[in-house]
Amino acid sequence: MALHVLSDLHLDPARPAISARFIDYLNGPARQAEAVYILGDLFEVWADDDVSAPLYADELAAMRGLTRHGVPIAFICGNRDFLCGAGFEQASGARVVSEPFSPPGRCDIKFMHGDVLCTDDVGYQRFRRIVRWPWLQWLYRRLPRTLKLRIAARIRGSAREMTRLKPEDILDVTPQAVSAFFDAHPACRLLIHGHTHRPAEHAFDAQRTRLVLSDWTERQGEYLSLDAQGWMRHPL
Repeated sequence: MALHVLSDLHLDPARPAISARFIDYLNGPARQAEAVYILGDLFEVWADDDVSAPLYADELAAMRGLTRHGVPIAFICGNRDFLCGAGFEQASGARVVSEPFSPPGRCDIKFMHGDVLCTDDVGYQRFRRIVRWPWLQWLYRRLPRTLKLRIAARIRGSAREMTRLKPEDILDVTPQAVSAFFDAHPACRLLIHGHTHRPAEHAFDAQRTRLVLSDWTERQGEYLSLDAQGWMRHPL
């Protein structure tokens, strides 16, 4: 059996075609997987468990159906859904894990979302550190639901505008960050991440490879399968 890896679906009630494709995947190909790993940005925005879970009831139910079928789901938070917590885990049956994450018994493989590798985007890295402060999240989770929605909408709009104005090369990973990652994890031979929406295979050296996952659109999705024979991309 193969491991399945996917990321950057950016599920949004305004884009039902992507949700439908995801549910079809969970009810179809995913049932044959050993495990499913989702590497962040599953949602366009996750304002908090109490706010966002009701918006994705069908998607979360399909995820829980897969785990009840016996296929575990591990989830790494992305820059759009870092507030997925215990409520998300309960609703989806998925387990939120810290990055970098290795499948059981495979220290040669590392999964991550990928945004921490974009070190040239200094402004984003500063923002990332701030919004992930535990005490700030503790305060945010205690705000009224309507205020959470307003804050999330404002951050989402600002992030889109900032991304639009930044040079393309700043939005990609930096060679220095990739090199530092492999230096810090000498056993890793295969690094898999998303975030950049630039699917590709990059040979770091003769022994180590970096795979970038595709994002999902209304027209197509993708998952990556990993087994003893290697890896393969599967369009949906």
